Amino acid sequence: MLQANTFIGPSEVGMLAMMGAASPLCIRRPRVAALSTGDELVEPSLIPGPGQIRDSNRFALAALIQSNGAEVHSTQHLPDDLDITEHALRRCAGLDGSAPADIILTSGGVSVGDRDFVKPALEKIGTLSLWRVNMKPGKPIAFGSIPRTDGGSTLFFGLPGNPVSTMVTFELFVRPALWKMMGRRDLHRPRITATLAADVEHRPGRQEFIRATVGYAEAGWQAVPTGAQGSGILGSMLRANALIVAPADSGDIAAGTAVTAILINQFDSYDGEATA
Repeated sequence: MLQANTFIGPSEVGMLAMMGAASPLCIRRPRVAALSTGDELVEPSLIPGPGQIRDSNRFALAALIQSNGAEVHSTQHLPDDLDITEHALRRCAGLDGSAPADIILTSGGVSVGDRDFVKPALEKIGTLSLWRVNMKPGKPIAFGSIPRTDGGSTLFFGLPGNPVSTMVTFELFVRPALWKMMGRRDLHRPRITATLAADVEHRPGRQEFIRATVGYAEAGWQAVPTGAQGSGILGSMLRANALIVAPADSGDIAAGTAVTAILINQFDSYDGEATA
C-alpha cells in the first residue's frame, strides 16, 4: 500500500485510515534545539536600546523546525560568554543527564570576532567538521557533532547571525538533514529555469542565493527579486518562494536572462505528519 520511507501527508493518512492501518510504525520526529547568541539581542517585547536589536533568529528557527516536521527540543538566548555557551551545548546534547536533542542549531558566534564563542565551545566538547562555505549569504556556517553518553551523537549546525543568512543556510543545509533523519527520500527542492524580470548585481567569487518571487506567465516562469538582498534585510524573505542561483564565476545578471531557481516553501508540513 505504502512503501517504506513514504512521507505521510493528507493523502497517505486517508489511505491508511481506509485500509484500517490505525497504528502504522513511523520514524519519530527529530528533536532540534535552537540557540541565538549575542549580547546585543533583546526580547521581541522590548524596545532596543543603543547597539541592541530584537532577537528574531531564535523564533524564526523554531518556526522553521516545526514547519519542516521536526520538534523543538528547546530554545535559548545565549550571551557572549564561553562558559555559558559550553554549558548550553552540553545541556542540549544531554551531557548533564537531560534528554538530548538530535540536532543543535545556533545563530551567530561562528565567525572570527573576539566575542564569537560558539566555535571554540563546540571544539571543547565535540568535533568541528566544516567551517565556512564559499556562498552568499551564509559563508561562516559551521558543522560538527557532540558525542553523547548514550553512545550516539548530536549534530551541530552553527548558522550565521544575520537573519537572512540564518534562514537561507537552514534551507540549504539543515532542512535536508532533518528530512534525511525522518527517512524521507525526496531531499532536494524542485529546480526550474525562469526568466529574470529585473537586473541583479552579483560580484564574482561566491555562489549567491537571491531571494525571489517566481510565478508562471504566458511567456513561462518569471523570477522577480524581492528587493534589496543584504543578509540583514529580513524583508527579502517575506515574499520569497524561490532562491535564484547566481554562479560563483558570473558577474551582474541582466533582466531577461534565464536563471536557475530553487523553489522553496517554508510551510509545507502539516501537524501530525510523520514518515512511515
